[in-house]
Amino acid sequence: MDALTDDFLSRCFGPAEEPMREFSRQLDGSHAHLVFDDQVGRMFRSLDEGHRLINQEADNEQTTQQRRSPEQRQQIAARHNDLVLYTRYVDLFHRYWIVEGVERQSAFETMLRHAYRMRRSMMVHAKAIYRDVDARDKNVSIPEDATWNVAEADNPWKSSEPFTLTEFAEDDFSSNHWTLETCLEKPRFWGRRTLPLDEPVCFEHVCRGVGEVR
Repeated sequence: MDALTDDFLSRCFGPAEEPMREFSRQLDGSHAHLVFDDQVGRMFRSLDEGHRLINQEADNEQTTQQRRSPEQRQQIAARHNDLVLYTRYVDLFHRYWIVEGVERQSAFETMLRHAYRMRRSMMVHAKAIYRDVDARDKNVSIPEDATWNVAEADNPWKSSEPFTLTEFAEDDFSSNHWTLETCLEKPRFWGRRTLPLDEPVCFEHVCRGVGEVR
């Protein structure tokens, strides 16, 4: 089993193999987590380190033992970014689950919007979440014009807009869970030129997070 895990992490995450190994440890059920904030903070720290190593390899290609094409590096980054979006979903779901009153409905909407928007990553079953959560929780509801069967063009809760750096820097991602250090540039993997913050990037660059226990 260890050999299979090593092969998977090496092939899928390349230079980020070790941080992703730590990320997987946070999810494999091998040990209990006493504090949720600490677990999610550790997940984001692993993603942050993975992001750093992926970019470091791109910037120092001449020192890389196994040369990778731009397409291979993009595939590695895409897998990593999907885990960022998944971890963000986990955080949003937890925030929704622990609040009450008016804030619960607002947190539910934020979580559901994110789940739908990241649906193409296949990291969460957006349709099941959309149809199931409000049926189990009578304290939240989905407006008739925002239900799953309403097409995206007419649905105020649905969006397929690619994720950008700007929105993650401006929202409340910085919270008691961890400290966010705003990323100012998104390096292109195959060159030195940087791209604008507001360019759709499918989350190719990750804002840095450091886990903190409250």
